[in-house]
Amino acid sequence: MNILLKMVQIGWRGHRHLLSIDDFSREEFETIFATADILHTYSGEGKQLDLLKGFILKPVFFEPSSRTQNSFEAAMLAMGGSTLSPHSNSTSSMEKGETQADTIITNAQYADFLVIRHPQKNSVRNFTKLLDGQTNRAKIINAGDGPNEHPTQALMDLHTIFKKFNTLDNLTFLLVGDLKYGRTVHSLTLGARKFNNTKIVGFPVGNLKLPNALRKNDYSELDLGQLPKFIKDLNPNSKTVIYATRIQWERMAKKIHKDFDKLDSSIKNQIKREIVSQFNYKISKELLDSTPSQTILLHPLPKGEEINDELFYSNNPKVVPIEQMRYGLSVRMAILGLFAGKEKEISTLYNGLSDISSN
Repeated sequence: MNILLKMVQIGWRGHRHLLSIDDFSREEFETIFATADILHTYSGEGKQLDLLKGFILKPVFFEPSSRTQNSFEAAMLAMGGSTLSPHSNSTSSMEKGETQADTIITNAQYADFLVIRHPQKNSVRNFTKLLDGQTNRAKIINAGDGPNEHPTQALMDLHTIFKKFNTLDNLTFLLVGDLKYGRTVHSLTLGARKFNNTKIVGFPVGNLKLPNALRKNDYSELDLGQLPKFIKDLNPNSKTVIYATRIQWERMAKKIHKDFDKLDSSIKNQIKREIVSQFNYKISKELLDSTPSQTILLHPLPKGEEINDELFYSNNPKVVPIEQMRYGLSVRMAILGLFAGKEKEISTLYNGLSDISSN
């Protein structure tokens, strides 16, 4: 835990908002992971800290969410803070004509953290410019801005990988599925590059390829049909991460049908079926069994048909999305604690755990 103690001495480097995974260094990643390990001990049944007593979190989700919203709310409560009711377009003043910018500025007067999800790329970063020009205490956390990024998902993904392999160096990442619109893939790609000797191979479905801005020398792309052979040819001692993603059919639908949100639900479902049928793929048990022994399968969820329930809910040690969700709680506790400036208090918790373990 020396990395955490070091960060206590130098501070959290002046980050006010959490907008992109690329804004952070390897050292800062390691600090978040060390903090998450400490706080994980305090995230169990019936346990609650008081580190964030008096702090308030407001979820502002212009797109639906379950895991991200619930895990942030649970993290805030576990740290002793409070949460305001989630934003809803139908129950907010937006029904009366209030703009999204006005909504953000209003909520910033009442909360210490605004956890924002929005359907447009770079929208969350633009909201921070509004706050930074005003007098308020709110810090913004990007919970997904359209097809751009989902930085806290990448932090929990990387933390999960570290817990499994005890390293984030010398890893091979196989990105499978929708690499164009899958914002979790984008953030994971940026985060993985903070570590040494990373190899990233994309296997997009159809034309859903990784955006050009994310293609670097460590990245190569193959046809999805080549995935079985590629896996067969891997070094049997390699540490491999298969990162599967669902088809972001709703983003494609809105590009095809400008009035998609106004369509009848039956028509929406028909459009969904048509799009998904074009880009359908599966990660089978047989494929996973053929991977090197040190392989894990991750998925940011929600899943579609790319992993069937029998494999997803099996006891296969290579299938870890449920653990991935569980680690999301402690990682988000760490984010809130560090951004609230509680490094010293968290360090004190670690010292207390060390004392207990030594007795």
